[in-house]
Amino acid sequence: MVKAGLSAEEIASLNARARVVGNRIGWELRFAAAENPDFAGLTAGAKQVFVVGPANVADLVVHDIIEILDGLLRGSRRILDEEVPRLV
Repeated sequence: MVKAGLSAEEIASLNARARVVGNRIGWELRFAAAENPDFAGLTAGAKQVFVVGPANVADLVVHDIIEILDGLLRGSRRILDEEVPRLV
């Protein structure tokens, strides 16, 4: 059974991890839940543009974001500094 939405603790934990990864790679990253807590994503840059999502949490967006953060640390994924940040 898939749990709908994220708890405040889960959001805080994912956001803390995004910030740590962001600091290591030189980007301001945040994990952000939308107004509807069933939707979340990863934002980047000073304007906090979504580079992943927002997508439905039930669609494994949390797992995807954890994998993306791992990839950013390994260097297999990166964020391009274009007009708006873009994940590649």
